[in-house]
Amino acid sequence: MSLVSLIDNWGFLIKLANERYSQKKNYKSSSFLTHGTNTHIAGLCGEMAVKKVWPDIEIDWGLKPKGDGGYDFEKWGYTWDIKTTKYFKNPYLKVERHNKADYFILCALDEKEKLVNIVGYASRKQVFKYKPESFGGPNKLYYLKDSWFKKTGQEGLPLKQKKEWWI
Repeated sequence: MSLVSLIDNWGFLIKLANERYSQKKNYKSSSFLTHGTNTHIAGLCGEMAVKKVWPDIEIDWGLKPKGDGGYDFEKWGYTWDIKTTKYFKNPYLKVERHNKADYFILCALDEKEKLVNIVGYASRKQVFKYKPESFGGPNKLYYLKDSWFKKTGQEGLPLKQKKEWWI
């Protein structure tokens, strides 16, 4: 397990999550996904944890009314999307087909302890080779368990670009 503490960043993350919630709380997609609660904290915590491991990446903390374009940052010529779940003990990834990222990083948040486990990463090809499933919402989602993620390098992420770790 590769844990990243967010205690020092917690105030900033809560403030930003509240700003995002205020901006998007009336969106149809947000009300279905969040059931009226502020879930932005999970995504922000995953982004902060990855930023702590890869300090050279650019994370845009600004408010975007239409979202981030399907990925969170670029590194080594590839787009990466950080997905964070609050299922800390048995994390899994759910992704919609229209997501355009080349790679997905799965993080699991323990909100009480202010810790993020960077579980690992998977390529777009890896994610979309499975059959999408319905989870009670209007869209079918691609689902990956934590054991299906590639784990290399520091904190579950690659230390440098190498052909052999691409899935």
